[in-house]
Amino acid sequence: MRKLKFILTVLVALTTAEFSLSQTSEFPSRAIKIVVPFAPGGATDAIARVVGQKVSAILGQPVVVENKAGANGNIGATFVARAPADGYTLLMATSSHAINATLYRKLDYRLTTDFAGLSNLASVPLVLVVNPSLPIKSPTELASFARVNDQKVNFASGGSGTAAHLAGEQFNTLASVRMMHVPYKGGALAQTDLIGGQVQAMFANLPEVLTQVQAGRLRPLAVTGNVRLTSLPTVPTFA
Repeated sequence: MRKLKFILTVLVALTTAEFSLSQTSEFPSRAIKIVVPFAPGGATDAIARVVGQKVSAILGQPVVVENKAGANGNIGATFVARAPADGYTLLMATSSHAINATLYRKLDYRLTTDFAGLSNLASVPLVLVVNPSLPIKSPTELASFARVNDQKVNFASGGSGTAAHLAGEQFNTLASVRMMHVPYKGGALAQTDLIGGQVQAMFANLPEVLTQVQAGRLRPLAVTGNVRLTSLPTVPTFA
């Protein structure tokens, strides 16, 4: 759990052996599309839009961010894999992109050959947050609460197979509890229901929940990693 993070990498379609950007003097000559395989408002979406603005300013061409959510990123990944291998369609891939290869019997793309990595963009810690209406202020208290309320405590994530989902399942294993997983099409949607009380807990990507934590609408219990975060200095690490 110390190591579980949200990893974000930008990938380009590499669907033929003839893929080439040999015409570098002419590239780019039109708009570039960045596909975000999750719903708007999450960390992936936010980072894509920041990167898109900077890339547009550097290259002098529009950069369009398009959300294609569903199937833990597989819908967006399939779209990019089937796009022309010309460098104009990029995928914002999270750690889920690799995890999916172990969760799905069949994917509509080849994980290792249909994409070429361009750059790692971000490594974001997860923070365990709960609805502040719960009488819980630590991971130990959450484990005790979940043990007493067996299978009645729900934890949300931005989709099955995301780092947030796996962190919740690892918590279940280590704490010997059975919190029930509720997947959403993105972290922002999960966060909305967590604030509304439809679910009780969530391992969230820090950028998605920091404002809500600071406003008191979510209570942080711990962060992944070995070092406390400067943005949440009073919140302990799981280590």
